[in-house]
Amino acid sequence: MCSEASNVYSQPASVKPSEISRVSGTKPKVGSASGVKLITKESKASSAQSVTSNSSSRSTDSTLVGGDSAVQSPAESSTALAVTDSAQNVDKAQIVTSATATTGMDQLVIYAIAMLLVIISFVIGRQLGRRSQKATGENDRIRVKRSHEAELVGLRDELETLRVKYERTHDRLSELEHETRNERNDKMKITIVRAGVNEELGRDAGRQGSSSKVTEYLSTPDANGEFDDSQRSSSYRMGVSVFAISHDGGGAQIAQISIADRSDATELLLRRREDMLEPVANMVNAYRSDTTAIIVESPGEIELRGGRWRVRRKMTARYV
Repeated sequence: MCSEASNVYSQPASVKPSEISRVSGTKPKVGSASGVKLITKESKASSAQSVTSNSSSRSTDSTLVGGDSAVQSPAESSTALAVTDSAQNVDKAQIVTSATATTGMDQLVIYAIAMLLVIISFVIGRQLGRRSQKATGENDRIRVKRSHEAELVGLRDELETLRVKYERTHDRLSELEHETRNERNDKMKITIVRAGVNEELGRDAGRQGSSSKVTEYLSTPDANGEFDDSQRSSSYRMGVSVFAISHDGGGAQIAQISIADRSDATELLLRRREDMLEPVANMVNAYRSDTTAIIVESPGEIELRGGRWRVRRKMTARYV
């Protein structure tokens, strides 16, 4: 009996995996960290139980050997409890360490995924930015092209307007040239007619006697068709002299009246024909907008009375 107890006490405690699975009710996972940790935990629990069993065996042997007492000693009981608490504390620390390691690994994976998402977002944003810049550049080119087209259309319209103005100006110049030519011809006609009038005056003077005729000039008539003798002059004064008179001189009281042979006198009479020409002349035709000259067909006759020349017979004239 004593020898058997000694053998039990001296044999080292060995725990098999099958026994661990039988005691814990779970199978360890081969190749996994949790399986290894579980085995370690169960192994330590079995070791604690083995130590307790050995202690119980020693207490049994001591009971058999001593025969005095069947109760385990307090020192051995406290040793078994301390071993059990230590094993449980080690298991808790390993469980916390494993959870912390797992949490750190998960955070690292999440951080890696977040960084990957940031990189992908950056690449996509850059590609979108390039496409936006390309689209903006294309829109700018289209806008510039349309602006140039509108400018060309405006220039074309402006050129067309200038062409029309040029044609109108050319036509107007042709008309003015034609009018100038006609006016030159009319002036030649007036000169010829006036020369004929002077010849007629000369013939009249010859018929009246051998005394020579005196030609003088008068200004414009008043509202009654009378001339002031104080404005009579022996020479033509531009802007003042309008009519020419011919008389015998030496204080003559009767004179023949005609239009002065000057272009400025004719232009003045055409502008103010109603108050300057018509009171002293009978016009054989009406004034037209294209009238450029006046032809005296026969001179009139005036008489000096009281310092004023009054019309006795109007001259006969024509608008041309």
